[in-house]
Amino acid sequence: HWKNDFMKTAVVSVIYPEVLPYLKAFIESLSSQTDLDFSLLVINDGVQNADKYFTGLPIPVILKNASGTPAALRKLAIREAGNRNIEALVFADSDDYFSNNRIECTKMLLAENDVVVNDLIFFGQAFPKPVSMLDARFHEGELIGWKTIIDANFLGLSNTGVWTKLVLDVIDLIPDSLIAF
Repeated sequence: HWKNDFMKTAVVSVIYPEVLPYLKAFIESLSSQTDLDFSLLVINDGVQNADKYFTGLPIPVILKNASGTPAALRKLAIREAGNRNIEALVFADSDDYFSNNRIECTKMLLAENDVVVNDLIFFGQAFPKPVSMLDARFHEGELIGWKTIIDANFLGLSNTGVWTKLVLDVIDLIPDSLIAF
């Protein structure tokens, strides 16, 4: 694989009207990353004047308007990344926010791995104290095999980084009607 310094990376996300209350925190968390050498690739599914939310950021933004099923929109984003020769994808739900070293750590780990997954921490009114989603299932630094990937639901659009080519190689196997991508 490539060295981190030369890895063309994009954070990939989808926005839609219901995400607007969370979008500012999402954008701020990306703008304050310790490694700002990435693009933000956003598929806009119905947000009016979406470009106004991404003006003046310290990272380049690729904004593409589209509508469709959740799976179809994510496949569109992945294909767009491939068309732009983006080598690594960091998936990000636009109603979440991230530790300030997420991009840096993901890129560092992708230099040695095909897929990287980080923990998700649930917090808010429903959680009196923050709760880890993966802490009880895995140990930090643990290598995860195919059986675990197939049998467990832990890779998602808020906690996964992957080499673009790996996803492009199998993207046509993913039906647009898939409920969870």
